[in-house]
Amino acid sequence: MLEASFSAPLAWMFSRHAHRVEGIYGFQLTAEKVRQHERFIVQLNWFIELHEFGLLVNFIRTNNPRAQILFGGMYASICADEVFRRFPVDFIIQGDNELPIQQYLDGIPPRAIPNFRGREFTNSIEYVFAEEDYLTLDLNLDWFPSHFRYRDPTNLFLAPHIITSKGGCNVVHDGCDYCMGGQHTRLREIFGRAPIAMSARSLLHLLHTAEKRFKQASLYITNANDYEFAGHRFALDVTIEIDSPVSFRQVHDILRAFPKVYLLLPVYDEGIGGKSLLGATRHADLIELEDGDHLIRFYVFRKDAPAADIPRSHIIHADLAFPKAAHWSFYTNIEAATAMSRRFYATCERHFVDGVPNLDGRNCSYYLQNLRFAGDFR
Repeated sequence: MLEASFSAPLAWMFSRHAHRVEGIYGFQLTAEKVRQHERFIVQLNWFIELHEFGLLVNFIRTNNPRAQILFGGMYASICADEVFRRFPVDFIIQGDNELPIQQYLDGIPPRAIPNFRGREFTNSIEYVFAEEDYLTLDLNLDWFPSHFRYRDPTNLFLAPHIITSKGGCNVVHDGCDYCMGGQHTRLREIFGRAPIAMSARSLLHLLHTAEKRFKQASLYITNANDYEFAGHRFALDVTIEIDSPVSFRQVHDILRAFPKVYLLLPVYDEGIGGKSLLGATRHADLIELEDGDHLIRFYVFRKDAPAADIPRSHIIHADLAFPKAAHWSFYTNIEAATAMSRRFYATCERHFVDGVPNLDGRNCSYYLQNLRFAGDFR
């Protein structure tokens, strides 16, 4: 949904094989490029990519019939059966993929790799990521020079993007069927484990890892916020989104820990999608902590904005996070998801047209925001 974006784990997925992986965006793919490679990994992280995903894998298959196509991503895990049925793909990794992707890049045959699934085989889920494995991750985007060429510097959520839970959200909302992260029963089937909450030790380690290679990063706190930033200093400009209650002291310490911070906070006890408003005076106290390099904004539903007593300049309407297209019942309907992805793709600024960008369309984020309240996604 953001221009030239990609899923967060790609910042570490290929770190040990950066010299062997060439990352490009779909609109850069050409027939010549396809014929130069034997293996392709195509991301299907969210359903709005479905239409372009189909164009890409069909293009690869046409121009290199014997190429291997591995697809992956959160949405790919949800609808793997449908993807195998509709598109000429070869493999997917079920569940956690850190070790399987390393073995695949080392040349081990897919039938011998745990968690791998092909058209004619399904290996058992023997590799499961553990919380302590966060300490082994490196953050490297050298394999993906296109990202730095095309990224929008005004995008608040710049890579690397650290998310504090894996395989599901650990924030408890009052009804969160809009989000894949809340589908814990389905996620347990996919990953073979419960969602993992990142420890404070792991988070601090990854932030220090990020600052060695990057100047900017993003952080999304998706579990109970017990992280302590007091006494820590990082050489990173960050955007931080918190989806759980946070104290005045925690906000104070976060703002002091980074040179520049754009901090997004919920105004509800239950997080962004909650119902119980926090005390209004608290918002004013938090705003007092701002300066030119440390800004705070609040997620609040339109109907609650007057009661929240927050200046309009500091409000982000939470309604934008909950369109019909973000509901589990919508995006798991493959026909509805495909139709929406086709409409979405038609408005993107850069199209896949054999490597030639089409810059005539409207910005896709603008298009989505103008559809969110229309209610018609058929």
